[in-house]
Amino acid sequence: MRAEAKVEAPTEAVEPPGFLNDVGKTEWRRMFPVLRLSGILTLGDLALFGAYCRYFQQVMDLGEKLDKSARMLKTPNGSLQTNPLVSQFNRASELLLAHMKELGMTPASRARMAAPEPLTPNGQGGQAAAGRGGKFAGLTGR
Repeated sequence: MRAEAKVEAPTEAVEPPGFLNDVGKTEWRRMFPVLRLSGILTLGDLALFGAYCRYFQQVMDLGEKLDKSARMLKTPNGSLQTNPLVSQFNRASELLLAHMKELGMTPASRARMAAPEPLTPNGQGGQAAAGRGGKFAGLTGR
């Protein structure tokens, strides 16, 4: 039997890292409370969450650039080639999705996770703090 390591969830808001631009910082401030209160985000996950926000800002930036440019470009010899922004956007989108899955931000990834007890806004966990229980509370052994 393996002992479970206790992970510590942030008890309050953590400011976004300096490497994020305004788009990334806005995403940090939007999703941080959601992930913290869901009990998914721990202090050890902040670097992963920062990377998620970095890929989010990159996808948004590349999407804007693609909206203003052609998908196909004519080379100096007259042939057509895919705009390099397309592959950059596709790769950043793949990495964004991978980070979303790691953080339980997709329905399928949440279904596969052993979800921790949600936290209340005051940072307390557990069934009583989350206001759960009900008629099936005694059946689960919790």
